[in-house]
Amino acid sequence: MKKFGKTISMLCAACIMVSGVTLTAFAESSSINEQTIDVKFRQVIDMPDVAAEDAELLALAMEAGATTGWVYNEAEQRFERLVTYDDVEVSVSGTDVDLDTNGRARVLTQANDTVEVEVYDPMLDKTYTQLISGDSTESAIIIDLDISPMFSIDVDNEELEKMDIQTRASTTDPYWSNGEKGVYGYRLHCNRFNGYMGNGTYYSSHTSVQSLLNFFASDCDWALGSYTYCLADYGDNPYCAASPSSKQASCSTLMGHYNRFHMHTTYTGK
Repeated sequence: MKKFGKTISMLCAACIMVSGVTLTAFAESSSINEQTIDVKFRQVIDMPDVAAEDAELLALAMEAGATTGWVYNEAEQRFERLVTYDDVEVSVSGTDVDLDTNGRARVLTQANDTVEVEVYDPMLDKTYTQLISGDSTESAIIIDLDISPMFSIDVDNEELEKMDIQTRASTTDPYWSNGEKGVYGYRLHCNRFNGYMGNGTYYSSHTSVQSLLNFFASDCDWALGSYTYCLADYGDNPYCAASPSSKQASCSTLMGHYNRFHMHTTYTGK
């Protein structure tokens, strides 16, 4: 009888131990949180002061820009858009994760903790870091990219009209003069001024409403919103370049378009 009672006691103790392990494991597992991360790049083009006489052009630019996702932020006086790149590398707390085509991924994070998300762009060889809460059910990772360097705000349209325009571009020469009108078939560095609602004119060193109207829905605009390749244009080894000739209008090639100057006859036209 004593032996039987001892056996019962041992069984009870074992059950308590097993229950303790189970509860501990449950407690540990409950500290893991599943959440969705959404990785987006916010491209920005800063604007100069818009003159009253350019109000109509600005309205056209807003319409043209909307085609490729641009929105005019009047308070900040700039155009912005959110884009998704699927050729970036993302890690959460040191663990690599794969984004879907919408830039999203389901990840496990430690609750009651701050989690580090790293986004690596191989084209610029640059890593962006953002901290998120491990308790969230969804976190947005927004990375700002200022693409204004393709423009400048030093020259406005009135000054351009007073400049001497000397044509240089040709079917063999990819170098354009400031204010030069585009001609079909001419070589060029980048098809960034062949947007459907633009005037097909190359402006080399300024941001104006007209130059943005030329840019929106251009080959460059479409490619920049879809591929990180074009971000290399803001580094030491640009993707599009006048030289070598193999790099001329590479953005057009990406989009399956003619890689010499051509005007679009539709927003997406070739």
